[in-house]
Amino acid sequence: MSEISLSKGQSIAIEDTPRLKVTLEWKNLPGRSDDLDACAFLLGQDGIIANDADMVFYGSDSRTESYDPKIYPTRTLWKETTRPVSADGSVVGALDDEGNAHEAHEVIEIDLSKVAKEIERIMVCAAVFNDPEMGTPTTLDDIHEPSFTLHNLTTGLPLASIALPDDMEHHTALVGVELRRDGDTWAVHAPAQSYAGGLERLIDLYA
Repeated sequence: MSEISLSKGQSIAIEDTPRLKVTLEWKNLPGRSDDLDACAFLLGQDGIIANDADMVFYGSDSRTESYDPKIYPTRTLWKETTRPVSADGSVVGALDDEGNAHEAHEVIEIDLSKVAKEIERIMVCAAVFNDPEMGTPTTLDDIHEPSFTLHNLTTGLPLASIALPDDMEHHTALVGVELRRDGDTWAVHAPAQSYAGGLERLIDLYA
């Protein structure tokens, strides 16, 4: 199966693919170590998350493993080595890639068969992380070749890629992928919409 490229506003139905891998990728130009953070929001009919665990991001306290000080001396280490997970267990978030290599990526895994019945949409997003001590803030226009791709997690076959805008207006947050429920089926939609305000703006939108 060949990968389908979705432009802004386009959609495709997901058939016989309950488990998805959504990959956020970008490249660092020489001398740069830009940091994008992938995150997901599980939304109900009202368009917001029902609880904090349904904001699946690197800082979440809902993890794939419970905090055990015998295993993890600090909570920071616990969050660096475990993955965030949604309240229903359907979305497993990414380990943080701080962009230190030339090619960087973060992966979110989604099992549509586990999504709680009250969840109607899953938004997969990216936010630029800016260290206030690092000087001039990075924007999406500084990021080299950012992309979202979707694969069948079981077979590894490609499903779709999202065509992102060439000019993101110096924004720092991006809504890249929307999974929409329609009865018992799901579709992939391409919002490809950028915003100013980074992760905080995404929280304002969905929480």
